Amino acid sequence: MKKMVHIKYLDKKREEEVNYPSIIFIILFFYFYLSIYNFFILT
Repeated sequence: MKKMVHIKYLDKKREEEVNYPSIIFIILFFYFYLSIYNFFILT
């Protein structure tokens, strides 16, 4: 029983670890996309 809770906790932790970088990636991608978009509009 205790082991099961521990595994669940680790799973939750892993989900958060995956979620956090994906948000950063989305922000970076969005920033990159905007810069390219601006570049094409200006030229």
